[in-house]
Amino acid sequence: MYFKGVNRGMAFTKAGFYLTGLAFLAGLLATGSGSNALFLTLGLGLSALVVSGILSEKVMRHCRVRAVESVQVSAGTPFSIPVHVHNSHPRNTLYGVEIFIDRRKPKYRLIPKAWPMEFYGNVLRVGPQSAVSVPARSHGLKRGAWKEVFLTQATLFPFNLVRKYKVDSIHANVLILPPLDLELLHVLNDEVHARALLSVPSSEFFSHRPVYPSDSHRNVDWKKSTLADPQSWILKVFQEHSPQFGILICPQWSDLTAMTNAEAHERFLARVQTAIEFCKRENKPFHLMLTTGQFADDHAQALAAFPHFGKDYAAFLSSQPCHVLGRGEFVTLRMGATVHKWEQG
Repeated sequence: MYFKGVNRGMAFTKAGFYLTGLAFLAGLLATGSGSNALFLTLGLGLSALVVSGILSEKVMRHCRVRAVESVQVSAGTPFSIPVHVHNSHPRNTLYGVEIFIDRRKPKYRLIPKAWPMEFYGNVLRVGPQSAVSVPARSHGLKRGAWKEVFLTQATLFPFNLVRKYKVDSIHANVLILPPLDLELLHVLNDEVHARALLSVPSSEFFSHRPVYPSDSHRNVDWKKSTLADPQSWILKVFQEHSPQFGILICPQWSDLTAMTNAEAHERFLARVQTAIEFCKRENKPFHLMLTTGQFADDHAQALAAFPHFGKDYAAFLSSQPCHVLGRGEFVTLRMGATVHKWEQG
């Protein structure tokens, strides 16, 4: 039972439901029999519900959620969202605050069979005019980008008879990215190490310094040292330069149209995300191609928000913020459905 005008809702627990039923049963019997004991039972049951409602309302009135922090995580991975809970009352302590987070606006029943949630967190007490950080935990979610979440604050305080709650809409930046393909990650790791072994570091002159007794005479600058005393010979100092390169990640987006199930579709995106994660681990500059000659400004946002199986991919790719890549030394990593090949770009 939810009242939108005051943003308050109430749902019975199992104990509260049975207590209310027994209280009303006692009232019906008392009306017919005139028994004072039954009237007393009715009064005690209703009093417990009224007191519970008054005390839980105090918790709801002074409990505020300040923010939900930004999160990036792989699909299917358990994680938590830090939520800041603030008590605005100058003297009273709040007890038994529960936090439920869902991407869709929840619909609660008066007697719910199960309390729906994608994230859950709780805090036992919040002191007067203080705030605590509550980790709202999830067991893992499907890929997606959340710009808004619905946060339910609830309490069973004080008698665990009635759960009173309110629902707030909060801006968030939760990105559930495709999972990593560990097999592909190993292939890419071997590939870049092989490239590093084939590349020949170059040396160039950097400066001069005096020769020390432990130095080899191979790099002595004989033009400056031929007629000089051996103790004042000059040594050439060279600086090593290893070839540096960035990576262009160019998925074959046209292959998505030939895929026949959602599993293959998500596996394709997982391979793209794996290539991006590989570049980060190797500390290589990279760019993700969305359309011909256009590269994504925010690869994480693009992959998390990418349409699920059966949607219009072309319209999504053309609507993303892109930029034109300037010249530079890059290797192209082509991400096809089955072929992973390094080519000189």
